[in-house]
Amino acid sequence: MASAAEWILFVDDDNELDSDYIISGLRVIRGYPKVGCFGGKLLLPDSIKPPLWTQSFFNFLGIRDYGDERIERMSDHWGPWEPPTAGAFVHRDVLQEYLRKASSSDSVFILGRTAERLLSCEDSLIMLGAANVGRSNAYEPSLILRHHLAQDRFRFSYLMRLMYGYGMSRVILDTLSERPLTIPDYYISNCKFFAVILYTLWAERKKPIQYVIGKIVYRLGIRHQLLLNPTNHRL
Repeated sequence: MASAAEWILFVDDDNELDSDYIISGLRVIRGYPKVGCFGGKLLLPDSIKPPLWTQSFFNFLGIRDYGDERIERMSDHWGPWEPPTAGAFVHRDVLQEYLRKASSSDSVFILGRTAERLLSCEDSLIMLGAANVGRSNAYEPSLILRHHLAQDRFRFSYLMRLMYGYGMSRVILDTLSERPLTIPDYYISNCKFFAVILYTLWAERKKPIQYVIGKIVYRLGIRHQLLLNPTNHRL
């Protein structure tokens, strides 16, 4: 059913909003008329206690806390001001921009998770459209959501699949958002890419080994998506 509402609030089935979440969101809407998308802190409930090494992956799992200072930016690049869809208020203008992209290219629907692969970034495609309609993204720390993630999403095997999918999704997102993508030589050169893997192992040697492997897997996802069409420097 179509909606005539000016704003839409996205809430997933594993999201628990604080009791004043909607009231705080309405204050933001009244106080910042140029904002197009905004969200707040996405926290784990106290009952969920994942292994410590998984903390490096929290941002990829929809867990984030950038502190108590508000951040707003009109930008076509990702930053802490860009909300994930979970708990996000999105203006109608931004959603219409997304629908414009979707109606002009079926490739928009490549992003998103299926049983076969864990592609992501469909929410980023929505939020990046705010700049195209003269609106900003914002991080609003007054908004607090608790993300009840299933325990199996903290498994090493799942996180590696997720990171590989994020690597692929980064390339697809840049293409769909109509931003020029410059492919570093090391992604398409076997020798240079191997050298980058060795450098990553050395540069991140003080980090948890799971994070280091995840970073390499992320780069492999980028390389895979780029090599699907090596003659097109935008995909």
